[in-house]
Formats: sequence, structure tokens, C-alpha cells
Amino acid sequence: MTITTISAFEQLKQQLSEQFLQQLQSHIDVSKTAIFCSFGEQTQRCQVWNSSCSDFSDTQQQLFDFLEQQFSSTEVLSTFVKIDVAYNIQVEQWQHIEQTLKNQFHNNHYRKGMSFDADFKLCFLEQELYGKAIIRALSYSTPNFIDEKNLNSSILKKYPNRHNAINIAEIRQVWTFDTYAVMYEQGQLIPLQSQFTENGVRCLLEPKKQHLKKMIETNAQFLFQQIQQDGKFNYGFFPAYDREIRSYNTVRHCTSVYALIETLAIHPYSLEIEKIRSAIDYALQHFYIEKQAGLAYMLDGTELGQLDEIKLGANAAAILMLTKYQEITADDYYLEDAQALANGILSMINEAGETTHVLHYPSYDIKEKFRIIYYDGEAALA
Repeated sequence: MTITTISAFEQLKQQLSEQFLQQLQSHIDVSKTAIFCSFGEQTQRCQVWNSSCSDFSDTQQQLFDFLEQQFSSTEVLSTFVKIDVAYNIQVEQWQHIEQTLKNQFHNNHYRKGMSFDADFKLCFLEQELYGKAIIRALSYSTPNFIDEKNLNSSILKKYPNRHNAINIAEIRQVWTFDTYAVMYEQGQLIPLQSQFTENGVRCLLEPKKQHLKKMIETNAQFLFQQIQQDGKFNYGFFPAYDREIRSYNTVRHCTSVYALIETLAIHPYSLEIEKIRSAIDYALQHFYIEKQAGLAYMLDGTELGQLDEIKLGANAAAILMLTKYQEITADDYYLEDAQALANGILSMINEAGETTHVLHYPSYDIKEKFRIIYYDGEAALA
């Protein structure tokens, strides 16, 4: 619900003050904190404003002044508004930060915000560090690091009056912090989890079963919207750079369709069956190949975008998609395709029960005996 009236705006300020900011003062050091406001629309990345004063009431007033300025300029407040308040502020030696990042097992996973000065004039929330690729790695299995170019371009965009670039080699210390946060939605403040892997995740305000059903239905609607007229998905975007993902993956196409079909058990989207059919047909038209009658495989691509691989997991995902469609709709239109793909899986299993994960196409020679551990289980289930 977008705020479009003065009364609604005043109600938001009252909610923030009474339900969030006042309650925080007994939990945090109010003499040493910062407030962040993330705001924006569905069609673009949120911007982030922040302020810090020695007196918490002054910082709170600056937040309200900022929100009022945003509202008065267009008489509409952004659809999405999230407020973060920093706490547990710690000064960290830069060498320790670099070592911590290098020891992370996955890309980007650093569960704190970071300020490059004590007064929070140059600082980023945890989500900004990820979303702007300030913390990144060259590949999935290599150590994380602070990308100096991305850091400085992010500073220039967020703080246009800042002219001096940061030289990573000259950094001696930074200030890390956790946050308490709320999201404003539908006239209420939704509290978000703080710290560790749950940081930024919504706290449940409704019964879990009701919440899970809503999640399934809204995610299904999102997936339906990504199916184009020809049945192909809008595959996605790299969040850090907002660039469209150009590659396409057969396994993910089929598992996405499978997930959509499963939602029909909860809500019979009768008008969406044709969309599901179009996505199934797209997969069979573009990835399905028969080596001979009754023996088929699903082709998949490498990073170069060429359909030159046959993956055990792709055959399995396609079978699960087709059989789930038949189970839910009682339509056996795709039964022979599923059986041919099952024979394809059997052809990749030897007498001892050992699987081969990847074949070259069109030679059908073995490319990789093993690639991903879940292929075997997926093939057995299919």
C-alpha cells in the first residue's frame, strides 16, 4: 500500500516512533548508532539514505525530515520502505576483515554492515555489500575480497559529494555493525530478524501454515509471469549488476515447471494450465532429442550456450516434470516422452548400478563420469 495522504504519512511516523524506535532505545547504545532508510519501487533497485548523530533523537528527527522531504516532493511515498538501526558497532582491524572474508565458504556471505569511517559518512548495509558486489570472489570456489573498483563506484553513486576515492591498501580499520530493522507494508511494520543467517528475514506475523500457503501462491504467480509466449522463461538477472542472464539451463527450466505444477494441488490455476503446457512444449521442442525410437535424452548447454551435453540430471528433471503433470491433470499426453527419457537414464547406468553423469553430444561419448552428487538421487526418483 503506497502512502498518498498526509494522515497516512503521519501514521507511519507515529508507528516508527512508538512501535520501533522508542523500543530500541533500551536495547542499543543510543550515543553511538546510525539509521538507514531503504526506499524504492518494484521496477528498480532501492536507494539507501543514512544519517548518524551523537543524540539518537536528533538522528530520528533527521529520518523523519528525510521521509517528509521525499513525501512532499511528489505527495507519494515509495512503495517499499525499510528502516535499519545500527547496533553492536565494533572497530575492526582491516587485516582481520580480509582474513574473515577469505575464510568464508561461499561468495559474499558476510553477515554485517560496514562503515569506512567512525562517523558513518561512508557506510553500507549488509545487503548493499552484496547487491553492489563490493564483496565478491572471482569464482565460486575462490576467496572473497573487497573489490576496490566496485566500492568506489558505489560510494560515488550513494554519496555524490564524496570525491576522494578509497585505496584498499591504505585502509587500516573499519567499523562493522548489526541492525534491527522493520519493513513497512500494507499499513504495518513487519519486524525483520537480526544477525547471522536469518538477518533481514521477516518475522512471522501470521500462522505458519497460512504464511507458507501465501508464499507458495505468490511465488507461483511470479513464475507464471516469467513464462513468455513461446514457453521460455525470463531466466533472471545478476542482482549485483542488474544484467540479464544470457545462458539457459534445461534442468532449471524443467524443475521450475515441476514446481509450478505442484502448486496446482494447493490452488487450481485453471487458466494457467496452458502456460504450463507451453513451458513443457518449449522444453521438448528445444532440448529433447531421440537417439532412436523409445530412447531419448534432454540436451543442455555449457557456459558457451551450445547444446552439446547430455546430463543425467536433465533427463531426471524432465521426467519429474512430465509425470507430475500427468499426476495432477490425469492427462497422459506426454507419457511416451517420459518413458523414452527413462530409457535414456537406464542407458547411463551400468550393470553394477553405477551412473554416468554427462555425455558429449552429438557423439554420445562419456564426458564426465561424475559431476554433481544429486544427479543419482534425482535419476532414481525419476
